[in-house]
Amino acid sequence: MAHRIVDRKQTYFVLSIIEAKGLRAADSNGKSDPFVVVRINGQKAHKTNVISKNLNPVWQEKLYVGTLKKGASVPLTPDLMKDMLIVVSVWDHDAVTIGTPDFLGVCTLKGDEVQAGFDKWIKLNEDADYKTKTPVTGEIHLRAKFVQK
Repeated sequence: MAHRIVDRKQTYFVLSIIEAKGLRAADSNGKSDPFVVVRINGQKAHKTNVISKNLNPVWQEKLYVGTLKKGASVPLTPDLMKDMLIVVSVWDHDAVTIGTPDFLGVCTLKGDEVQAGFDKWIKLNEDADYKTKTPVTGEIHLRAKFVQK
């Protein structure tokens, strides 16, 4: 499990990237080498490990967030949380080519969803910025918990 260290005496949230299922095959071997990138308000916050040759990967990784970058790092508050936008995208790592990884799908979470907390499977969607040869398929299992101090 990957963790970020936060001061648990302060307000924070945890996003658990648990697993995915039914991902599309992006490689010629009929598999993908998926990994997840989490962006918060447009800034990269976390990248999971690559799971090789798998359409149903299990990551079991957690991202702890206790501060946000707004010029300088500021402590997370419920008001900041409400306006937060979290983008979770799934990619296929290409070990053979040194290029851009293949897009496998995306889901977007609003701060108030995370603040309420959840444990659910979310359908992956297309993204207009990334064209794929075959349609996006699959779901990702995420869990969110907000801890207010």
